[in-house]
Amino acid sequence: QAEDFQEPRVRRKTESGGWADAIASELEVGDEYILDVDAITPVASSLVSRNACFSLDWINGEADAKPFARHAKIPSGAICRGSEAICLMANEKWEASLLRQLTAHREGKREIDLVAQKWIARYLLIVLVVGALSFCIWWANTELDRALGVLVATLVVSCPCGIGLALPLADDLINGGLRLRGVFTRSWSIWNRLLGVEQIVFDKTGTLTRPRLSLLNSESLGKLSDHELAILSNLVSVSTHPISAAVREKLLAGRLFEPLEDLVAYEEVGYGMLLLEGDAEWKLGKPSWAVKGGYGDGVVFSRSGVEFTRIRFREETKSDALEEVEALKGMGLDLYVLSGDGSRRVKHVAELAGINPISAFGNLSPIEKSEWILDRGASETLMIGDGANDSLAFDAAGVSGAPASENALLANKADFYFLGQGISGVRAIIEASKIRRRTIRMALGFAIIYNVIAGSCAVAGIITPLIAAVLMPLSSIASLGIVWKSARIKS
Repeated sequence: QAEDFQEPRVRRKTESGGWADAIASELEVGDEYILDVDAITPVASSLVSRNACFSLDWINGEADAKPFARHAKIPSGAICRGSEAICLMANEKWEASLLRQLTAHREGKREIDLVAQKWIARYLLIVLVVGALSFCIWWANTELDRALGVLVATLVVSCPCGIGLALPLADDLINGGLRLRGVFTRSWSIWNRLLGVEQIVFDKTGTLTRPRLSLLNSESLGKLSDHELAILSNLVSVSTHPISAAVREKLLAGRLFEPLEDLVAYEEVGYGMLLLEGDAEWKLGKPSWAVKGGYGDGVVFSRSGVEFTRIRFREETKSDALEEVEALKGMGLDLYVLSGDGSRRVKHVAELAGINPISAFGNLSPIEKSEWILDRGASETLMIGDGANDSLAFDAAGVSGAPASENALLANKADFYFLGQGISGVRAIIEASKIRRRTIRMALGFAIIYNVIAGSCAVAGIITPLIAAVLMPLSSIASLGIVWKSARIKS
């Protein structure tokens, strides 16, 4: 189980002009503080440093970093991207920040198996009433010993031990089968809520798509010399941008290039990476910046304005997305995509995954995602996401699930999470809920038939307490056998 989200730590400017460690809740409006690279902006702030680059991944799911100029307003939850720490001024307190709303602890949904609780409670009441009436009728017409024998036989033969053991066994078998498929539940009440799910809402980035960008023309790197590859390695080694991460991953997958000594790459915020080698100026970034008069898509690797190669990327859906989406639609479920990314990209990814682009919506804030779910039937919605920008949607949805990742926040809030590089865990838990419902119905059906027959015989005086003592454990074994056969999930 993941740890609860901890308040971001910063270095706050003191009255004496120095800097001291502080946590987000200690910030006051007007306080200046230092935010390290890859750290999260705790509260809405103004940029004091000359310029900086931030990713709004936590806010709208868009990992691409965006440049901000001095005095720009930086939203709470923005992630500092770049090669050095920056200075900000707090514009609000922690209690009012969006980040606090996204990470606030919500009381978990009530953890009770309502089916078992209601059935067993009503069953016990019926048995006690029938036993008491039978005792009174027999006592009025025969001896006390005979009436007591009927009462004991009725109570013993109708003992709910079988169903009391069968239902927990069903849950253990179901959860065991899911674990073998890499799916882990965090809530017992999830089964009752899953039965009402009619629509599934997916986040895009990291949920339907792979976490990293894919290179479209990786062969272009093979045309570079060892020295050029070493320079390129230097450029991407100090950047956390997704494009740099994709290039770095490709370089590491082939040959390792040690960083060149005494050469340090710098980031030109919003444009790319820059490295000076003597009179040569190496760049990796936007075509219009890396090459004079450059244009087009992708990023350009250049030396003193001369293009060496152009690297193109694409966002890919997870390997099993199309297959799993078709299977979910075959179950009669409506599928949607809600994302903070641009609508064009969201609809394109939805189409690649087999989801109707009409059902894909982009440019949504965390609050807008939550409101969309509330407007369209929260209790009927299963929300699948992996970023903090999905946190409020998780709180609104009837059921929530998350792919296991480095982001522990949603794994801690989700009703279930799943391992692997795909989304098969979503179909697995939907199928498991149906298997569990069928198993419980079979177990309850057997219990009703058995108790009607055995209870009637006991009330009629046909079954003695001794026979009842034999039938009761046999019925329990039969109930467990039904569950054992029906609740098995193939891995």
